Amino acid sequence: MIRPITILLGLLLPAVAFVSPAAETTPAQLPYWQRLLHMNEAGQSRVDDPGFFLAATGAGSAERELQATLNAADQVSSEDPNAHPLCRFPARYRWLEETGQLPTGIRQGLDCPDYNAWRTRVNATRLSLIFPAAYMNSPSSMYGHTLLRFDPPESASESLWLSWALNFGANINSADNSILYVYKGLFGGYPGQFNMMPYYRKIQEYNRMENRDMWEYPLDLSAAEVDRLLEHVWELKEVNFDYFFFDENCSFQLLELLDLIRPEARLTQGFDLHAIPADTVRAVVRAGIAGEVIYRPANRTQFDALVATLSPREQHAVVRLSQAPASPTAFFTQLPAPKQSLLAQAGYDYLRLQKDGEVRDEEANKRSYQLLQMINQLPRVAVPQAKKPADPVDGHFSGLARIGMGQRDQRTYGVLGYRAAYQDLLDADAGFPRGAQLQMGALELRHYSGGTLKLESLELVSIRSLSLRDRLFQPWSWQAKAGLERVYTDTQNSDSLVSQITAGG
Repeated sequence: MIRPITILLGLLLPAVAFVSPAAETTPAQLPYWQRLLHMNEAGQSRVDDPGFFLAATGAGSAERELQATLNAADQVSSEDPNAHPLCRFPARYRWLEETGQLPTGIRQGLDCPDYNAWRTRVNATRLSLIFPAAYMNSPSSMYGHTLLRFDPPESASESLWLSWALNFGANINSADNSILYVYKGLFGGYPGQFNMMPYYRKIQEYNRMENRDMWEYPLDLSAAEVDRLLEHVWELKEVNFDYFFFDENCSFQLLELLDLIRPEARLTQGFDLHAIPADTVRAVVRAGIAGEVIYRPANRTQFDALVATLSPREQHAVVRLSQAPASPTAFFTQLPAPKQSLLAQAGYDYLRLQKDGEVRDEEANKRSYQLLQMINQLPRVAVPQAKKPADPVDGHFSGLARIGMGQRDQRTYGVLGYRAAYQDLLDADAGFPRGAQLQMGALELRHYSGGTLKLESLELVSIRSLSLRDRLFQPWSWQAKAGLERVYTDTQNSDSLVSQITAGG
């Protein structure tokens, strides 16, 4: 009788041993707690700030940080009520209550004046993902940018301009030169922080100063989910992260926040090597949590739509009006009043576009005022609106793999190519800046018949900005390139792999 029992136990014990680890999962191993601490797969937090942790080794141990957080709940309040951990970490303690690890209502009756005042200002129940398009004249914005906008209830929404925007960016040392800036941005030399600011400031920065179109994607989140996210945003106030331009950047950090409240979307999956803003927006849209996109054209885009309806002679009149509105040309005075109104509006817009970002110019302000007076005295007319271009989400992916064949000196070869990012002048430009090329990590390998596989070229970076020139604007076009390229020197198929750096305008 003993032997059958022994055999039965022998069969059951492996099963018990197999099941037991899952049954013994500790609260610190639960995904939500680990996301609150921004833990990576190796169990190390991406937060690089001791002030974010209550345990001395909390950055590398979710278990110790959980225990320290539980212990701190009974901390005697200091003279400053805002310093109490219950006020500092509202998202943590809400979760601990909901999972039964702390008594329900432990936060009730606790005075957190700073947090309560902040939540009153940020009166939000809705959330939108904002994508300002790429801007080639700033290294940090060449791929575009993303931020989150917290919107008030529709009943309290007088203007979305007054909403609050959450931005993640590097704290840059203004004394660093361009080379040092690139180096630190690539290798984590700058700390990154989340910052909340009024949305109208971001519109001024992107839409007006840099003339970047903006795309707004309302997110299908409940008011309770937005509330949870805001609690965690408060916990990240003035907290430093390591900032890496390619992966742990503005877009990746926002995806991590959205993963906190929509874990089933797994938004950060697939962004281990690089997180390009357009690709991260596409991930959110494809996860099914984004509503119909709203397009906000830049001032320059609107102006171009207006000027496109004018004849060359009328465009010349626009320039003259911006220079001397007090003495319009005879051609202008002979036009019908509705057309005069359209040209006066164009003259005002043209003057402001030229002066945006410059030191205050009293003479230009005087002319602006004269043009506004002229517009006010003329009949109101409908100004042509910019047409909505292709949604960036519908553009091509940033990576590119290619295979091909060719011939050189009657020798056939095969080609393997790969580009990590982002846009080539030969690519379809729908959803991308027109006339812009930005390639990084473009590799080409060749294999000649009867020969060996060789590196043909490696473009570390290749940038071209081909700006449209017309009678109203004459911007510079420019290019820069750095990498390796194989150079063939004679008819005996002799070649050399050489490094190169080129630039021009």
